[in-house]
Amino acid sequence: MTKTIHADTRAELWRAIGWCVATTTVFAVLVDFYLLQEKRIDGWGALGVLLGGVALGVVSGTIIAFGSEWVAGGMVTLLTAGSGLTPRRSFSYEESLIARGRLNEAREALRAHLERDPHDLDAALALASLHRDQLRDPAGAVRVLLDLRRRPLPAAVEFSVTNQLIDLYRATGDRGRELAELARFAERFKHTTAGAQARALLNRIKTDGA
Repeated sequence: MTKTIHADTRAELWRAIGWCVATTTVFAVLVDFYLLQEKRIDGWGALGVLLGGVALGVVSGTIIAFGSEWVAGGMVTLLTAGSGLTPRRSFSYEESLIARGRLNEAREALRAHLERDPHDLDAALALASLHRDQLRDPAGAVRVLLDLRRRPLPAAVEFSVTNQLIDLYRATGDRGRELAELARFAERFKHTTAGAQARALLNRIKTDGA
């Protein structure tokens, strides 16, 4: 998958390059000072050592910035595989961004991924989770979940989506939508223990307003 260099990536790249250039430049100056004291180089030689230090810093910073991104993506895949779960390779890059705290970039990457593959349910759930948990944007999570529910879903995914909507509406104080989702859940999963519990809770709320 081709990865666009977003603003967060550029900022991290420049930070890595800046630190590496500063370090290698200081080292080059020390080497210059020593070699000049020993009369092993002249002014042009000292300039060459200094420019070499700067170039080394640029190369090192670039390798560190993009290398850390590759390692983070690899760790996501490794940990998923080690847990016995099927690796979700389709959006491991986006998950690595979340793991590294680059949340806005991860959100845009997940959205772009879903435009290319709108049937990737795992990616849609990851986007909803990102809005809810990391971005603290319950309204954004609700939008993603409602959009997801417009399509045919496996029962397990529908169970999760409706449950999450109930929790989000409760957290935001939207009692009307919370009760509507609770009723929907109770009817859809009426033959399950969770559905029976939802029906009992709904009846109790209607009875005493709890």
